[in-house]
Amino acid sequence: MGVKARTRSSMVENVIERCIPKSIKGKDFVQICAILTASLGGFSAGAQLAWLSPSVPKLLLNSSYIGPITLEEASYFSVITPIFTIIFSFIVSVAMKFIGRKYIIGFVAVPHIISWLLIATAQNVIPIYISRAFNGVSDAVTVCTAAVYIGEITTPTVRGKWGNMLMCAIFLGHLSVVVIGIYCDIVTTAYIFLIPPILQILFAIFIPESPYYLIMKGEATKHRLRWNG
Repeated sequence: MGVKARTRSSMVENVIERCIPKSIKGKDFVQICAILTASLGGFSAGAQLAWLSPSVPKLLLNSSYIGPITLEEASYFSVITPIFTIIFSFIVSVAMKFIGRKYIIGFVAVPHIISWLLIATAQNVIPIYISRAFNGVSDAVTVCTAAVYIGEITTPTVRGKWGNMLMCAIFLGHLSVVVIGIYCDIVTTAYIFLIPPILQILFAIFIPESPYYLIMKGEATKHRLRWNG
């Protein structure tokens, strides 16, 4: 029984190895592009997580673009996001089995875009609360999907060199929003950070689906023909 299990596992690994995309020249360009695309969601998640640092002090001022808010109102910003992250983590983990990794990677940009637009167009504190809820949804999608996708779409060599890109992107998002938020107002900052999720949607069109998901759906051969010629 143990031999049969190992044989079956070896067969699956061989199929997955053939399905993992490579460029015509045998380089790892497609895999790296897929990693970078998935990591854009991490960049946006990191930016929205650290957005509170430069923004809350500005929102407390009398000159705030939505009018001054109280410390109690500001305290809810950091509470709303994790609540929605926890709730939607269970939903996303189930959706991955039916929708696939690729489409969810593209979808994660949508709540990011909505969140930044709500911040940019807010007239009072309520839209910012709603934006934090969408931030929680996008965090759930990123945490549940991006790391899984990167692990499934890459060969061990590429994974070893680029596997930490998601975490790097998250912390780069932290740093970027703090630096930009210091020198730009809240509305301008929000519009600037609309760029990464828009790019993610565009790039997600071209990235391959996870071979593990395609094997589950019986589409491994079509995937191999499409990406490996």
